[in-house]
Amino acid sequence: MFTVKEERIDSCGENHRSKEMSEYVKTMFHQFGENLQNARNKQGLSLKQLAEKTGLNQQELEKVERVDLGTDIGADEVIILAYELKVHPTVLLEESEEARILRKKLNAAWSDK
Repeated sequence: MFTVKEERIDSCGENHRSKEMSEYVKTMFHQFGENLQNARNKQGLSLKQLAEKTGLNQQELEKVERVDLGTDIGADEVIILAYELKVHPTVLLEESEEARILRKKLNAAWSDK
């Protein structure tokens, strides 16, 4: 499982690159929560129904949609969710424009090292 904990992200370093990485991860996690909620709503499913269909914990799904950075979610869970929501996994993982801008800044910062 991939765990994102806000306090770990915020303390991952003092330098500019680490702060940009932190912002990018937070932005992507936020976008994932929104994408999950949108896909679930399009299928007309409640969180309880989605949890029952996927076998995933309803409280964890609620945390993802609320963008709680203490949530455990991995590639297997993304694939299960995408399958049950009848979308490709990239739909759930799609970058927002804000994330694309942050990724470009991050790539530029890392190429300077």
